[in-house]
Amino acid sequence: MTGVAIWFWMAVAGGAGAVTRFVVDGHVLARTGGRFPFGTALVNLTGAFVLGAVAGAAPGHQLSLVVGTGFIGAYTTFSTWMLETMLLGESGRAPAALVNAVGQIIFGIALAGIGFAIGMGW
Repeated sequence: MTGVAIWFWMAVAGGAGAVTRFVVDGHVLARTGGRFPFGTALVNLTGAFVLGAVAGAAPGHQLSLVVGTGFIGAYTTFSTWMLETMLLGESGRAPAALVNAVGQIIFGIALAGIGFAIGMGW
């Protein structure tokens, strides 16, 4: 693929990832009521798993860029996770903020590792 093609497919994948995040988060919010940011947690944790699987499968640099950086980079969200964690803490829900912050780190690393192992063919 040429440089222009990579940019094009990264943009398409990034748009698809952002829309997918919006849809997933919306569905989760509608079902949970938004008291805890389960939607953001779900997209970040599934994104960690998929990125681990892509890295483990090592499909080649260009496809890794399109899927990993394009789709997963737009699908997951560090900034929303941090903002939601801060808002939980500011609203007097420090235990929920701690669970959100630490839980996503621990489970994200674990799921990335599991995805990597699966991607490598175990």
